[in-house]
Amino acid sequence: MFKKRNTKNTAVTVTLDHREVSLPGDASVAAGLLGQGEILSRISPASGEPRSPHCLMGVCCECMMEIDGVKRQACMTSPKAGMVINRGLNGEEINNPADTDELNSKLNEENPK
Repeated sequence: MFKKRNTKNTAVTVTLDHREVSLPGDASVAAGLLGQGEILSRISPASGEPRSPHCLMGVCCECMMEIDGVKRQACMTSPKAGMVINRGLNGEEINNPADTDELNSKLNEENPK
């Protein structure tokens, strides 16, 4: 279903669920993980069922993961070397900031205008 593109972009090493993996630097975190066969993105808090990225354009929120300690949509996040990704597949709790100002502050620090 997914095919790797022949690109000259370098890969970045990230930590995915406590293990190091290499992702293409020119794709989103979600696309990079899908390209490696990592199809599960999270466990639904409502149903307890495993979920996978669906739209890959920021609409469905099925690719929500904890990325560097902040809950984010993996399809809207570019991988960076040293990034820590937690999908919460083993019953680990995903960070859920109660304060949206805290989340916005962290996002603005990483993505200045």
